[in-house]
Amino acid sequence: MKWTKKDVGTGKANFPVQYDLSGRVEVIVKGSKTQVIGDCAFFLLRTSWTKFLCCLVGAYLILILFFALIYLAEADGMVCLIKDEPCDFWDALNLSVHSMSTIGFGSIVPQSALTHSAVAVEFWIAVLMGAGAGGLLFSRVSTASSRVAFSDVALVTNIRGCPTVTMRIVNERPFSSLFDVTCRVSALVKDPKAGMRILAPCELERSTNMMFRA
Repeated sequence: MKWTKKDVGTGKANFPVQYDLSGRVEVIVKGSKTQVIGDCAFFLLRTSWTKFLCCLVGAYLILILFFALIYLAEADGMVCLIKDEPCDFWDALNLSVHSMSTIGFGSIVPQSALTHSAVAVEFWIAVLMGAGAGGLLFSRVSTASSRVAFSDVALVTNIRGCPTVTMRIVNERPFSSLFDVTCRVSALVKDPKAGMRILAPCELERSTNMMFRA
């Protein structure tokens, strides 16, 4: 349905609307709840391995630097057992790495209440991050996914006197085969009656394949 400015407020368009620079109506969605944790988990499950590892390493480094700055702000609250000099940034960074990785070599120990509390908080964050990262990694490895590639060029020709679009589809998994493959194709066309573009299903010469080998 295509709304105009006259329809707003008359009951025909009973939703909040706004107009872009070209005068077209844009629907404003209100009341939709955003789940930050669920959306982030879904992104980490569906993104590439490079982005997944970069996100994990980035979060790990940010937390290490954050707690290192906390330890550095309370430099007198930690003691280095292998030197007599006051603790510097690298000592605070080492304490943060040891606490985050739950190694605890014992060369740098907390002394004040602030550093003890920060170490405890960092430890539990490390445990939760390890559990979450392990669960995401297991889900990514255990979830089977197909790799189907389409040809860059589609051929338009006449088959039985009818204009037909042909394309090639291949299975990129070298050691696996897909069974009972079903394909559906739709074309985005403009409907003169509705005054908008719609997805029209296309009739395929062969829409199913019992075995799709690599």
